[in-house]
Amino acid sequence: MKNKPENRNLQITRRAVCILAVCVTVVILGTAGLCLYFVYNKKPVWTQADLTVTQEVLHNPYCGWYQIYGYTLTDESQTAGQNPAWSVLDTKISAAVAQSESANDRLALLQINLKQFADRDLTENALAELEHILTRWEESSCSLILRFLYDWDGNAQSTEPNDISQIENHMRQCAQILNEHKDNIYLVQGIFIGNYGEMHHSRFSSEEEQIQLFTVLRGSLDDEIYMAVRTPAQLRAVLAADHLDEGQAAVIKTGLFNDGIMASESDLGTYTDRSRELSYQDEVCLTVPNGGEVVSDTVYNDVENAMNTLQTMHVSYLNRMYDEKVLKKWKNQPYEDTTGYDYIGAHLGYRYEISGTAFSYKMFGQTAKLTLSVKNTGFAPAYYDFTTELRICDMEGNIIQTQNLGEQFSTTALQPDSIVTLSCPVFLHIAKGTYQVYLKMSSPKSGEQIRFALTEEPTENGYLCGTFIFE
Repeated sequence: MKNKPENRNLQITRRAVCILAVCVTVVILGTAGLCLYFVYNKKPVWTQADLTVTQEVLHNPYCGWYQIYGYTLTDESQTAGQNPAWSVLDTKISAAVAQSESANDRLALLQINLKQFADRDLTENALAELEHILTRWEESSCSLILRFLYDWDGNAQSTEPNDISQIENHMRQCAQILNEHKDNIYLVQGIFIGNYGEMHHSRFSSEEEQIQLFTVLRGSLDDEIYMAVRTPAQLRAVLAADHLDEGQAAVIKTGLFNDGIMASESDLGTYTDRSRELSYQDEVCLTVPNGGEVVSDTVYNDVENAMNTLQTMHVSYLNRMYDEKVLKKWKNQPYEDTTGYDYIGAHLGYRYEISGTAFSYKMFGQTAKLTLSVKNTGFAPAYYDFTTELRICDMEGNIIQTQNLGEQFSTTALQPDSIVTLSCPVFLHIAKGTYQVYLKMSSPKSGEQIRFALTEEPTENGYLCGTFIFE
């Protein structure tokens, strides 16, 4: 028997009512769920920390002011407590370390005079002295710049060995000890020859002889130890001898040292074409260190000119004692709300700021994203990679999450006047509460924390970037 039209319409109506009821129920339950979600799963609230910049000198490793300390190796016996000469040496080292520490220097230039061995190899006693000097200096906060030489009086040709092979033997002997102290040695200046060890006015001044000596020393030193030659022309020569392009100094870890910075148009004979050589340093010293001394009060080292030159050369270290006339001029000339001297001291090498933060969050997500901007306002980059970590801590200081940022951030690649933006996930499968986010940078060699140009002091977890509340 066929259904009547009235019954069929009734069934359709009932079905529609059921469907509508289900839809209404889903909407009500969904709305209630959303309400509960917003009540119990609020969006994390981010508050940026105080990132005010300071102009203070930061005293970070591998850059800044240095002082010179000289030692002459002898054949004196190393028997402790029995040799007056060794007692004198110890007293001298103690005074030098104390002087360096009192100045908060992070670099020290040790000049090691080998003139007593111009006609022979270094003896066991002499090598023991060198070992003792380096060991005692490890008591300081300084990384070492070393310069081996035969002359302190501007007359190297009368004190250097007669035979180049003797210098090569000295290089190999010294390098064995230096390599044992590589964690405390930043770089070696020069190749043992020339007046004051500066690679000029030597018995062995030809390009061929200098390349020969450089090759022996570079091949004897551990790869972690930088070298430096006196002029850009000398650097290009050793690069060419190794079949490298002019800009590949990082391959042989060799930079420049200049003890005539801004003394004249040629920096006392350092250049033949000043403009060309400054441009060359602007390129090559983004990957290898550059530093030295400022000499003679000239227009070239007036504060404004000095700033431009030091930035272009990417200078990371300067002698704090010489030339006093230039340094005094800088101390008396204002620059950027401070003095030229203080500004230069604060910007030698790398100098980092945290220039901004951002915190983003997607609804229903289990992670948020923290973005940090780090800026280098120094004259130079860092020439060693530092370890960089993001740490999330609870309010008791316990570390909840740690992320190593090394894959997306190399400190050696953060060039002067540039910014890197770091993006870091923040995992939210954590207990509800208040959390603090820190950025910590440290030296992998010593574990020392790298200081940023911020007024707020770092904690053991680094610099506070901000706080988020997760409810």
